[in-house]
Amino acid sequence: MKIGFFDLGLKNPTTKASFQGMYQSFWNALEEVGAKTELFFSATDSELDVIVVPLGSGQEVKSARVLANSRCPGIIYVPPAKTWFRKSFLQRWRHKILFAYGTDVSGYSDARYRSLGIPYHHFPFASDKQVFRPLEIEKLYDIIFVGSASSGEGRHKYIGPLMQRAREKKWKVLLLGNGWDKYGYTTQLVSHGELLNAIYNSGQICINIVNKDQFYSPHLRLDTNNRLFDLAMAGCFQVANARLLTSKYFESDEIVSVDNPQQWLDLVDYYLDHPDERTVIAERSRQKALADHSWEKRSAEFLGLVYHYLKLANTSGVKDNRGVSALQKLDTVLPPGYWIMSKAGKLLNKLT
Repeated sequence: MKIGFFDLGLKNPTTKASFQGMYQSFWNALEEVGAKTELFFSATDSELDVIVVPLGSGQEVKSARVLANSRCPGIIYVPPAKTWFRKSFLQRWRHKILFAYGTDVSGYSDARYRSLGIPYHHFPFASDKQVFRPLEIEKLYDIIFVGSASSGEGRHKYIGPLMQRAREKKWKVLLLGNGWDKYGYTTQLVSHGELLNAIYNSGQICINIVNKDQFYSPHLRLDTNNRLFDLAMAGCFQVANARLLTSKYFESDEIVSVDNPQQWLDLVDYYLDHPDERTVIAERSRQKALADHSWEKRSAEFLGLVYHYLKLANTSGVKDNRGVSALQKLDTVLPPGYWIMSKAGKLLNKLT
């Protein structure tokens, strides 16, 4: 099985720094469960079995071109439907789409896509235990936040009061990203990887603030960032906002989270004075990340979905542009005994 991932915005230097390391962890994990992966940036004649194309943020035209030229079925990687949902576009390409996936867990995206006959699967971010892990290094900062001030609204109502109290209490705070100039921090981008893990580990508390649009409504949009999982995997204590969203992935004794900015700030203050409690909670969050939010686990789930929907396509007699049935194609890419031996096969057996 060879899966091609198209573009993903990785020609943009900022996007590449922020996300290529994370995508690479996903691809590495897919390789571990038996898939081959390829990142490509234009229509390709490579012998791919499935392609993944991103939609939203102006990517529709070039993704449509790839779908049109592809000789294999496609999977669409989509933003929350509250943000992007183009019915005419999706109807036009529905015949080429196996399923859609994205980070929205609200149920709204699922309902919209299924209304067009396209299955949608909530597929949250995860973390790589080989990259994000506890380090025995000096805690140089009291509080660390790595994220953009300009990627959405709502972060300043937490950061503003935090910086004021930090001045009063002489806390050492590090803000990395863009848009924090008003607090004395020039733009600094850190690539997703080992250096970021070291930065996280150098803080007593790492904060995680999602933009207000990301928890717009429990029924319309709930999608969290990869920071939630990376901090947990790194064994870092974090104070987060958006409790309803965080609770989809972690219990209240695994990650401390509250929406109210004043209560949130008071929690930061409290836990700076209680390191023993921080240690216990951080270890719980790491164990949860290892058990439920690793890229190994996500990759097995993803590959299981790919085989599941290819199998459904087989039963309907769908053919690719070369006239080869999906069933014939599947038989040629599966190693002997795969369904019995692989993690993805076990998942598929449960699905079917």
